[in-house]
Amino acid sequence: MTEKAKALYALQGYEFRQVSGHDGGRNLVYVCSRDGKDRYVLRISALGDRMEEDYLAETEFVHYLAANGAPVADVIPSVRGRLVECIEEDGRKIYISLFAYAKGMLMCENGYRYREGAPLEEYFYNTGKALGAIHRLSRQYRPVHRRSAFSEKYNMAYIDRLIPDSYGELKKAIFRRLEEYNTLPTDGAGYGLVHFDFSDGNYHVDMDTGAITAFDFDNCIYCWYMFDLAHLWTHGVGWYRHEEDPSKRKECMDRYFETILEGYRSETDVSEDLLKQLPLFIDMTIIEYIVDEFECGAREGEEPDGEDIGFEAECLIRDIPYAGFCGSDLQPAPPTGGYEQLIRRFTERSAEILGEQLTGIYLHGSAAMGCFRPEKSDLDFLVVVRGALTDEKKREYMDMVLELDAEGPAKGIEMSIVTGDACNPFVYPTPFLLHYSRMHTAWYRRDPEDYIRKMEGTDRDLAAHCTVIRNRGVCLYGRPVSETFGEVPEADYLDSIWNDVCGAEEEITDNPMYLILNLARVLAFRKEKSVLSKREGGEWGLRNLPEEYRPLIRTALQEYTDGTEGRYDPAPAKRYAEYMLKEIKNSSGSD
Repeated sequence: MTEKAKALYALQGYEFRQVSGHDGGRNLVYVCSRDGKDRYVLRISALGDRMEEDYLAETEFVHYLAANGAPVADVIPSVRGRLVECIEEDGRKIYISLFAYAKGMLMCENGYRYREGAPLEEYFYNTGKALGAIHRLSRQYRPVHRRSAFSEKYNMAYIDRLIPDSYGELKKAIFRRLEEYNTLPTDGAGYGLVHFDFSDGNYHVDMDTGAITAFDFDNCIYCWYMFDLAHLWTHGVGWYRHEEDPSKRKECMDRYFETILEGYRSETDVSEDLLKQLPLFIDMTIIEYIVDEFECGAREGEEPDGEDIGFEAECLIRDIPYAGFCGSDLQPAPPTGGYEQLIRRFTERSAEILGEQLTGIYLHGSAAMGCFRPEKSDLDFLVVVRGALTDEKKREYMDMVLELDAEGPAKGIEMSIVTGDACNPFVYPTPFLLHYSRMHTAWYRRDPEDYIRKMEGTDRDLAAHCTVIRNRGVCLYGRPVSETFGEVPEADYLDSIWNDVCGAEEEITDNPMYLILNLARVLAFRKEKSVLSKREGGEWGLRNLPEEYRPLIRTALQEYTDGTEGRYDPAPAKRYAEYMLKEIKNSSGSD
């Protein structure tokens, strides 16, 4: 194929270096160099999902922009004067185009360092200016061949076909936004042919002058100009990700985007009405990303990885603005050893069954605290609702839980349903409407009506669960943690976790790993007010407890982390339990 390209574009004597592909990449791309200098970029498109008109529309637009002074890498005609060449091979049509090599380099190739001696704000300004020049010319452009429009691809019918029904909540969230997009004006001032992927992966920076040269208009589409600006916003978050305070991150992003707009406005105007809807257009970039992930998955015959789209999907489902970057209780859950899909299905099925009564679903325990072990852990959910549940609703919910529990980790699913009134202000002992763990499976299967009738009451453990959620939990669906859970009084939390370990002297030989680690995390809270996982409790114990107990703790940690069955001498284990219970009772703040 490259030999044919050499003939079509008179590239004899050039060296061809293939550019490594990326996930979702559509084309084969080669850098053509001679005398040690990169001069051209050759693109070969063989997927077969686009027509020649699509490629002509793209290259004509690029050529127009370059001819009128826009900072873009121009398309180079073939020896036959064509912007796009078509070759047939094995019954397939393959489209080839040649582009000038953009002067400069990718920011990532320079370690995301801008040119020496120049402020980063210059880079932001120049990026906005380059985009503004492209949009200014786009407003005047009259195409010969036409690219598709946003609504021709991003519509409910296509989304419904592309995304499986198992992603029901995500589809609903996308549909809501598509309805909003349909109300936006499509006049020439705010709508036209846009790059649709304008980011630091698709332009070079001249490190001598700071000039930006854009390339890769492969996805260009008729859309709102605000999409490209929103895309720049989302690709600016990396500059401020280190800032822990969400309000300060928002301030930084406001300054960043204002500098982008200053450069943009030096070339053209921006619709102030559309600018006010920046969060809506940021959501549009998320939808584009999710659709692309599903399209890539469809080409490969598989669904996207839950970790790849989970956080973005929750931003849409829960209406979290600014992609969750500028302040939200929503955080991506730590890895759960392949159970991300199960967590998502539990969340979606819960929302379907509980409907408008559902306030939120919250992940706690090891899965939320980053120490989940499929062979040792369970998945812990706390579901918060409004008002009482009917027995029919409980039965439907329990049937769903048991269905998913069969696919769960070694210890299965543990969940409780509580009302919001019990969470804020916090009530102790905490009333619950329904509870399940694997120890109750046989009871429910034997007599579900009896189970539904009797599995309601109060649970002291919920004080510990709510404390973990307030400090370390993950909101999977619904209202943020800070709005749902009131402060748990320290005395209630201590009573809850003490109840878990108070019998350790008698029980430690039967359940050594659990109690060794749990005693350590209870003492850590007593001494330092730290809310720790079992693993973190053990690590705290290694740093803070007497040397004689450390071998015991190391054995428990090893069993917990890699599944190696520990061997525990009963005598040292009992001495450890006696010592720890005494320390817990005598620690600062004890009764």
